[in-house]
Amino acid sequence: MVRQPLARRITTDDSLNSVWCYLPKFKLSALTAIVTELNAPGEVGSAAEIVIHAGLFERNSELDVAVFEAIESVPCLPAPDPLANPIRRAKTLAKLLTDDSRGPALLPSAGAELTTKLNNRFAGLMVELAAAVAKNVEDIETMQGRHTVYGFEEAATKAIPRSIATAARDIDRDTGRVVASVKEGVAKDYLKHVVGIAGPGVDILRERTKLAALIRVPGVIDSIQAAANEWVLAQLNRFRVQIKHTTGATKEAFLRVQGQTITPEPVTIELPTTLRSPTRESNAEGAPALPTFARHLFADRDGRFPAKLNAWETSVLKAELGRPEFAAWYRNPSRATVSAHRIGYETSDGDWASLQADFLVISNLPNNTLGVSLIDPHGDHLADALPKLKGLAAFTRAHGDHFVRIESIAEVNGELRVLDLQRDDVRAAIESFAGAQATPLYESSVAANYA
Repeated sequence: MVRQPLARRITTDDSLNSVWCYLPKFKLSALTAIVTELNAPGEVGSAAEIVIHAGLFERNSELDVAVFEAIESVPCLPAPDPLANPIRRAKTLAKLLTDDSRGPALLPSAGAELTTKLNNRFAGLMVELAAAVAKNVEDIETMQGRHTVYGFEEAATKAIPRSIATAARDIDRDTGRVVASVKEGVAKDYLKHVVGIAGPGVDILRERTKLAALIRVPGVIDSIQAAANEWVLAQLNRFRVQIKHTTGATKEAFLRVQGQTITPEPVTIELPTTLRSPTRESNAEGAPALPTFARHLFADRDGRFPAKLNAWETSVLKAELGRPEFAAWYRNPSRATVSAHRIGYETSDGDWASLQADFLVISNLPNNTLGVSLIDPHGDHLADALPKLKGLAAFTRAHGDHFVRIESIAEVNGELRVLDLQRDDVRAAIESFAGAQATPLYESSVAANYA
């Protein structure tokens, strides 16, 4: 096995993700069984992407650079990362902004600015929640008990409330644990800040007790995380252009930070310089080559790109290519990578998933600019059809003004039917629809025949 000399996946250049396996004595049947297992839906390997008879395609030299810029300027809304932590994300971004190993740091004071931001939020919450903090301090420093005296007669039995001071060593231990429980040491940073301001003679245990009492107030950590996330968004926007121009491992690190969200946040597509794509129908010997199409963002030397499409996806693509305003197109990757246009949506189970519309179509507009459309031929019978439609409607409501068209297309009773998500009545019909399958929406009056 020969691996390209990089220990990570490179999103910007597929040629650097190659692994060549030379198997002179390997049985074809065993190899086929492995590929079948990886392709099996619902199995452990179902997330794997199998590229059959892969071809490496470079950016189409027949297209103007403005076409690529148009695609990379439109917003997408990736699904949140269930494992993300806003404070850790902010700390990671601060390190990237202060990194000067490849030239001048983008923001040498990033770490200090983040710490100040979070310290100010802690201080503000301490004032805003003073009553709740005082109550929690009392709970930490005292233990409420009851002394019961029993007599021979019922009337002689008495329960006497008692307040017992918590031992200093127990307060020290317990408050230390609470402060240390906040991710990335930001509570410890705030305590150090408070102690430093107070100067010599400060009662450190008392200050730590107040901080632990604040942390125990519901919603405080959420507020600190929100402040960290606010700082991250501000810096990503502030250094948007500089981040776009970074390369290699640094670029990959910034892209990972962008993806570590707890709620959907708009980002842009990062198109690679090369794209690996299948060129044949299957691995079988003599399998036919896939049909090729012109004007794709990535192409071979003849300006063609292969695409495996079903019959009605092919009809949709040919219709788009035949429009007089058509300029170019992009086969959106099916996996939610940074090179794909992604729209996060909530499934019927309440989890997050990602929709990648099949085609991004670039058109010439009357004002001599370029516009982008999302065209998504999607089976209306599939279980995820309705949640995806609702996610597409929500995305269009928030970001539709960045697109010329946003359309979902399905084949119903032998006809291609389209839902124009840019129309208010179509979005309203989707959002209020309570059926189990999306088919009635495509059959209704809010849909039209695709032409």
